[in-house]
Amino acid sequence: MRIYPKIQKIRDKVFLYLHQYNNGKHTTEILKVGESVVIEGGPSTGKTSFLQKTIRKLESSGEKCVYINASMPTGDWVKDYKLFGKNLESRIELFLRTLPEKFYLVIDNAERLQDSRKLEIVLVLIEQSRSAVIGCTRFAFLHPKVKVRLNNVKIHSLGTGADTFDVTYFFLALMITVVALIGAHNLVFLAAAFRYMFQGTRMGGKK
Repeated sequence: MRIYPKIQKIRDKVFLYLHQYNNGKHTTEILKVGESVVIEGGPSTGKTSFLQKTIRKLESSGEKCVYINASMPTGDWVKDYKLFGKNLESRIELFLRTLPEKFYLVIDNAERLQDSRKLEIVLVLIEQSRSAVIGCTRFAFLHPKVKVRLNNVKIHSLGTGADTFDVTYFFLALMITVVALIGAHNLVFLAAAFRYMFQGTRMGGKK
């Protein structure tokens, strides 16, 4: 499935639409005031690209956006407020106090919102935003407080994404080749044992 943000202006009002393409079918739905949309998907599925396009389209139409990357430290969220004080809490307070009257909240990597201070800030932003557009790996991975605060949430899945490559296969194959060439055949079994140890650790720790 692919999803694209679209903007429609009617008189002095701006409306954000979500245009989807799935198995040859096109559907379009409007994001109403107070509603939230969650774009979930694995690596390389286009979540961040969608969020960036959404911000560009909204801002080019005169709408205000507040962007949060949950994987970044809180200090990066308010880095534009460094001139207003060295203390992080004072910058956060000013950031929240000077929010636009009407804005869209855009959050990337939302499953990383586990820190209590980050959660506190984001819950305030959700409460005051017109609508929230959120990117995450899985909606189920969001903090319960975030899920509860999202009103009339629409969830769109972009799939599981790219598989990761286990580099230990390559490393152990190279190691076995080297020890075989130098004649240390007894070390071949040791290298193989390391490989199975890594595999057992990875499988045992996988949920």
